[in-house]
Amino acid sequence: MASPTWIWTDAHGTRRNEFALFRRVLELPAWPNRAIIHIFVDARYRLRVNGAIVAYGPCRFVPAHPAYDSIDLKPWLRPGTNLVTIEAWAPNCSTYQTMPESRGGCITWGEVSCLGSTLDLATPGAWQARACTAWDAQAPSFSFAQGPVEILDLRHLPQAWFVSADPAGWSAPVGRRDGPWGALEARSIADLGMRHLRPAHLCLVAALADDEVRVSCRRFVENMAAKRGKGPKLRFPYALAIRSPRAQQVRLGLFWGPHWVNGVELAMANDPLLGNRQNAEVGLLAGWNLLYGEPEVLTEVWAQYVAVPKAAGLELAPMLYGEVLAEAELAQRRGAVPATREDLARLPFAWEEARPAIAGAIPARDVAWDRPGRILAEQAPASFPQRLDAAQDGAGWVLQCDFAAEFLGHAQIEIDAPAGTVIDVAAEERRRSDGLLGLYACNPFTDAADRVITAGGRQSIELFHPHGGRYLQITIRPPAGAGVVTVHGLGVRDHQVPIARDGSFTCADPVFAWTWEASYRTLQACVEDAFLDCPWRERGTYLGDALVETGSLAAFSRDLSVAKRSLRLWAQGQLPDGQMQGCVPSWHRHPHSDFTLIWVLLLHDLWRRDGDLADAARWWPVVERIFASPRWQSGPSGLWNLDATHNQFIDWGVLKEDRVGQANACINAFRYRALICASELASALGRPVEAARLADEAAQVAQAFRERLWIADEGRFARCVDAAGLPVRDGEALHGNVLALAFGLADQTRLTGVLAHVERACAVNVERNLLGRNHGHLDFYFLSYLCEGLYAHGRTALAEQILREHYGVPMQHSAWTIWEGLGSGVQGQGSLCHAWSTTPTRWFHERVLGVRPQRNGDLTCLLIAPDSLLEWAEGAVPHPAGLIQVAWKRSGDRLELRASAPSGVRLQIEPGPAFAGLRLDARIG
Repeated sequence: MASPTWIWTDAHGTRRNEFALFRRVLELPAWPNRAIIHIFVDARYRLRVNGAIVAYGPCRFVPAHPAYDSIDLKPWLRPGTNLVTIEAWAPNCSTYQTMPESRGGCITWGEVSCLGSTLDLATPGAWQARACTAWDAQAPSFSFAQGPVEILDLRHLPQAWFVSADPAGWSAPVGRRDGPWGALEARSIADLGMRHLRPAHLCLVAALADDEVRVSCRRFVENMAAKRGKGPKLRFPYALAIRSPRAQQVRLGLFWGPHWVNGVELAMANDPLLGNRQNAEVGLLAGWNLLYGEPEVLTEVWAQYVAVPKAAGLELAPMLYGEVLAEAELAQRRGAVPATREDLARLPFAWEEARPAIAGAIPARDVAWDRPGRILAEQAPASFPQRLDAAQDGAGWVLQCDFAAEFLGHAQIEIDAPAGTVIDVAAEERRRSDGLLGLYACNPFTDAADRVITAGGRQSIELFHPHGGRYLQITIRPPAGAGVVTVHGLGVRDHQVPIARDGSFTCADPVFAWTWEASYRTLQACVEDAFLDCPWRERGTYLGDALVETGSLAAFSRDLSVAKRSLRLWAQGQLPDGQMQGCVPSWHRHPHSDFTLIWVLLLHDLWRRDGDLADAARWWPVVERIFASPRWQSGPSGLWNLDATHNQFIDWGVLKEDRVGQANACINAFRYRALICASELASALGRPVEAARLADEAAQVAQAFRERLWIADEGRFARCVDAAGLPVRDGEALHGNVLALAFGLADQTRLTGVLAHVERACAVNVERNLLGRNHGHLDFYFLSYLCEGLYAHGRTALAEQILREHYGVPMQHSAWTIWEGLGSGVQGQGSLCHAWSTTPTRWFHERVLGVRPQRNGDLTCLLIAPDSLLEWAEGAVPHPAGLIQVAWKRSGDRLELRASAPSGVRLQIEPGPAFAGLRLDARIG
């Protein structure tokens, strides 16, 4: 077999949002005996065999450590001619799923064995290639964290390319020799589930309202971040001449301006329903009027839309739009704001033209501005086909499905429609009051819709990129004279590694029971090929989130490979200065200071849960580089300082000033915990000298923390010290005190005060959450540390009360998953499915059932130490050797407890203080 080499359609693979096709024609005399292909593409691929979709990949990666997939082709091959086709995508723009150094590249190897002969699948070999222009290279990004949406014209992607061996248009691939890739390694996580998900019901089938004319244009700014940065604002001019049959008042639909009509600046008002739309009441003169504007360009793709009412009888000239310029330069070139068409003719701009069309410049903006007209069905069974007649509804239709759960996957559409039909596809977690999806409801920079333009006839469409949400909506915009359009089916192909559900929990408290089930749904939705923060907005693998997610994963599953894969990504993506990117892979290269230290906590937590030291041994140099990072700044006391150049996240509820300062409480609390964890790992690895050194440093940090940050008369720790080294008294420093409680920094002389301080804040924490972010409260994410501190110091009743109060809110709001934030969720804002909020699952197992190791890393002897005020609880706790079964209940003056464990695991029963005074009736086995 030949050694494979890297290929692409050109020598560099650097074009934005680039798609390339590679195919191998296989002539087989019979059914194959064996057929395996190993494949890696930077950044993503879809594999087809004879037109059928077989796989998506690879799992997210750092280019220096590319992870290849191994796929069995045998079930898909047949005697005769076969086509193996790779659709490859290279974003070459900002995403939180790829690294900036990524470049387009593809490499494969493998073999097909048939009747004693072997076909070599190594690249370049007999592979063929072609560049693909069916996807719009200048499509807007889905969000700040996800790359370009799909604007796909199937007229330029013939189905024949996937099923016919016709060589026309195909050529030999170009070799790549300058790629960023290191040695290939095998995929370290299970394959994607690839399940076909069907909707629970149709929320809405409606004709589109047809009472407006919309015209739009868009501008693309290459190297937007470099051009804009902290420099001048960028704007572009546009102009639309409007002829009115009479003097009249008209409502114009626009967005951020400024805008002028006939030289008078418009007063804008946000539309109460439609996202990214403002309206202006305009007095038009009889005859020609001039609408002129200079919208600010805030992302690399920016659009200008104008909507006018059809009933006004207006005539629109072509919309003119000019180049993007710095604000001052644009104003200087323009001079006075044009008030007439004659003024416009004098402007020194090179104009381009845009005209009204069945679809606008950006799919999401069209979807956000759509309104339902004639209702065809509401809350109906998800039955297909749906037959739609353009003779009745010329503007088109909207079909919206409810999957009754959060999904993450590829939208699937089976449709029979004429060529040129536009289908806008949106996945969301929110619906508007009129039933359509609430695009832009919580972020004006989230262009959360794709677009497909049909080739004609019946087609099975599956989008390349996965998206998350609960609702899937397609908007069909037929061309003139379209006739009947038939939708034969809608669905989603799952794009997630399945989580085996080994663990269980149930109890007497309905809020806890709901939280357990909602946490599983949330966690599964937030697992792709690594941990995600959320499936809808970002799909990013964030370090701080992963510590909570690992505890939840361990509650549900014996398989911790998702956590280990995530841990590996951060280790492989460690920055040269030893810091950790907050999200890996990602174009966001700036570290979160607290997340860097949390990586050590995560490494320790995985060892604590499975007793496997292999990762600790492999990644020990990563630990050393973290503590040796020159970014840490020590003050006179030895505590670390954080200035404005550092980015410490902590929590959405934290006061912003708590993130910085000399001898900052939060970063030094995380530092202390990381040192303790590293010391334990060093000892377990047989590194006694390093273990002692780390323990000594931890002791010094603890002493300085207690001495320098303690405010004795208030019984709490300060957020930092001032220039004189004295504790800063402003604010409550709630997060720093919670970490001191959780990590053991509140010693016996300070514990009573810190507990009282935290308890007072807990009494109003729900109320503060409802005020929004940064009000000095603890949001869902930080409840993990709060519960750790409360349980560690015997405040079981308060811990359970906190969980009940906070998680009862989404339960009362009929949430299907757990929100990113309590206050934002109540308001319908933010992510409505966020795995950093699943912390209760850990405490249900470790404290309510009481199952935890007697000694970290030793899973042969476990404590069964329940501590709860509930009447009863039972469940199964995953363990590398099997399941630990526990059931207990209060019965009069007795605690009845039953427990069992796999062979080789010893259990020690030690009920907690909540059961004081009850006689123990325990049975093991």
